[in-house]
Amino acid sequence: MPKIKLLGNKSKKALHPYSRKAAQLTKEVHRVERVNKGKAERANVVITNAKKLRWFQQQLDPDVTVYTKSQLCQLIELYLERFNTELEEIANLKKLGRKLDSKASREGNIQLILEQERQQYSSSGFEAPDLTREENLKKFREWNGDLKGLPNVVTCKFYEKDKLDN
Repeated sequence: MPKIKLLGNKSKKALHPYSRKAAQLTKEVHRVERVNKGKAERANVVITNAKKLRWFQQQLDPDVTVYTKSQLCQLIELYLERFNTELEEIANLKKLGRKLDSKASREGNIQLILEQERQQYSSSGFEAPDLTREENLKKFREWNGDLKGLPNVVTCKFYEKDKLDN
């Protein structure tokens, strides 16, 4: 079936709301909205992943040539504690009895994120850069933080039980 460009209504006549043409136009509009929503969600996932990897890159020790699984698990636990100071500030403001509408929503978002990440770490695995090999660590250090270079960063899932392994 040939593709028809539906969005540009060539004739300036009013369409009947129950006509086939009106149904085609609404279907096309809904499809475009759905596609754009999917693109936005995928872009959000990529940006979140890049922020996580940038945090790990900032925490790297320049003297270490290869990390062990237990060292990476320590880094992951540091990552899971990254919001502690902000949560303490919000708790202190609550103690003072101030009205915190925006801070309350921020606190809820932080707690939701931390809960999901802790759940991943304890059950299905937390995805972090694989720094257990020298070539992966070298590539990760050379990564300049751009999204185009993100596929070159090798990631691996780490579990809470890995902190006992060496």
